Amino acid sequence: MKDKLFPIKDDGVAITMACSDSYKAIMGVLLESIVENANQREDYDIVILEYDIPAEEKEKIRKYYQRDNIFIRFFNVKEALDQFQLYVRDYLSIMTYARLLIPQIFADFHRVLYLDCDIVCAADVGELYHRDMQGMCLYAIPDVILNMEAWNNPNSEDTKRYLEDIVGARKEGQYFNGGVIVFDIDAIKQENNSLFEIAEERQWKWADQDVLNYVYCNRVMYGKIQWNAIVIANFKQRRRYLKRSGLYESYVEALENPRIIHYAGEMLPCYRRKVPLEQFFWKYAKSSLYFDAIIKRKKKKTSMKREILDALAFIVPYDGKVRGMIKRLYKNKR
Repeated sequence: MKDKLFPIKDDGVAITMACSDSYKAIMGVLLESIVENANQREDYDIVILEYDIPAEEKEKIRKYYQRDNIFIRFFNVKEALDQFQLYVRDYLSIMTYARLLIPQIFADFHRVLYLDCDIVCAADVGELYHRDMQGMCLYAIPDVILNMEAWNNPNSEDTKRYLEDIVGARKEGQYFNGGVIVFDIDAIKQENNSLFEIAEERQWKWADQDVLNYVYCNRVMYGKIQWNAIVIANFKQRRRYLKRSGLYESYVEALENPRIIHYAGEMLPCYRRKVPLEQFFWKYAKSSLYFDAIIKRKKKKTSMKREILDALAFIVPYDGKVRGMIKRLYKNKR
């Protein structure tokens, strides 16, 4: 890669995230939560990997969130990503693969914390950044929802087989979520893996998240679920079978005391109603740069399709035979 970054502070907390222009308002909520929970004795070096954010918007973001101990920078990844033939579909955009550029972009850092933009932090992320990784390449959190569904919902057997046979996650709790990861750059350099070559080999169902799991399955340290508490739709309706999971109790505890809340998929409170832990999102959203845009989006984004699907969850159980039949029919028609 022709452009390289260097740390602003050698002992600072290095943070990165990936964002397109259309998602900058959501990213603003994440930035607000980082700023409000920052430790005044720490320095934070925040690098935003971007694809198409206009220069004037980048300047607005920088001025709004930068502090004496918080530095905001941008790094354009368009050229780097456009050279690869990467699988994208539906909600998976080219920007999701920006995570795979981290070892190259941050080659002169010791470590860096990556955060998805659909996240809010309820605690100082420096606590996560400074964890002892014991020589592992990644510090990540199990994808609690995907793990619990795959190993406990009989209608998710195809997902379980995919995780086991293709990705290499052999047991529940082994597959981690890509939304919160500490990359130990020094350890990764010793591995010499070609992440993008692997990404281009097949149509990975969950894109670069699958690639990272496939490559680093034996080189990851797992953290507590409260550091990536993924909210789930219709949790009460799923609880009957999720209680069988070995992750269930830890997940319930994480919801009671979350450190990082992850509104993955369509779970952002500005996209749908009655989202678990939505109070954390609105707490930081109201002070964020693009709050007015978020409110407008909330009014527009209430989807009739989503309302119907949520109502259906009360009638057709997620682990029931009827649900399984509907799922198979839908899959055959695609």
